Amino acid sequence: MGNTKRRERSSGLTRRLSNKEKLSSKVASFQRAGGCLSVHQVIFDRGILKEVYVTQDRGQLKRTMGENSRIPRIASYFQSMDVALQEGQRAEVNLKALDWVEKVARCLKKGFVLTI
Repeated sequence: MGNTKRRERSSGLTRRLSNKEKLSSKVASFQRAGGCLSVHQVIFDRGILKEVYVTQDRGQLKRTMGENSRIPRIASYFQSMDVALQEGQRAEVNLKALDWVEKVARCLKKGFVLTI
């Protein structure tokens, strides 16, 4: 085989490896971005959506309900999914996972995503 054909084959292999490395890098990036994503627990209390979180009072941990800056986004998500909580009903939402899925969707031109 001549040097020209070897260079062409080598060049094609390099391009294929380079594409795989780029893909591998993106996969690793998505894995790091996904990682362990915490959830926000909410409760529908007296007609108001509130987040349930843990606070500390005199050295003791206790559950507290309250409104915060994430509530409008959580309420918007429920509305988009046609979810209406009833009085006293609780739910969990993972806002970072929603952001991650949107990011993946923007980057994915073809194929699928497997999440576990």
